[in-house]
Amino acid sequence: MKKKLNFDECISGMEKTMENAEKILNDGMILEKKGSPTATFLYAIAIEELSKAYMLGQRVIQILEKEEVDWNLFWKEFRDHKFKQTGLLKMILLAQKLIKDEFYKIKKRKPEILGSYKNPDDVDRVIQEFRKIIKKVKQGKIEKLKWRHLYVDYLNNQWKIPTNKLKKDFLIKENVKTYLVDLNTMKNHIEEEVERRRNINVLSK
Repeated sequence: MKKKLNFDECISGMEKTMENAEKILNDGMILEKKGSPTATFLYAIAIEELSKAYMLGQRVIQILEKEEVDWNLFWKEFRDHKFKQTGLLKMILLAQKLIKDEFYKIKKRKPEILGSYKNPDDVDRVIQEFRKIIKKVKQGKIEKLKWRHLYVDYLNNQWKIPTNKLKKDFLIKENVKTYLVDLNTMKNHIEEEVERRRNINVLSK
């Protein structure tokens, strides 16, 4: 049986993985300014770290709701590259679906959330793109793309060295920054909920 994490350990893990992802992001941006393709490799690693933070956030919510946590499955997924690349994307996909379904309510109450979206069709196009990326991850294409930005490979009867001309897909700094903001929001909401419950318990005594 794998180790069971408690609430504080999960929150601490979220903080550390997010902190590490931000450090990796900053290293990547330094390399990108120098024209190094290794930057894309680092952005991929940063996204994987943020996926781990998301997984820990999910476990925190389960613990708060007193739900059973399959820790064996958690640790298996925690160390699985494909799952780490899809986990965070699935969270964002769910958020996009919610925006699409509640588009006009959001437009009326909190239009700033919509950003550049003009209508539900705009959101749907983004959803379809995310589905394509998740499919590529499951097929192992993103993992190969990640490593091609670091190692020399032999393709089509010739040696290929890492280059900035390689396709990047979603492995870009802008996405890492966005995911960091989303996860900080998730973490803040969890901490606010914990504080709310503590206050209720105090008042009920």
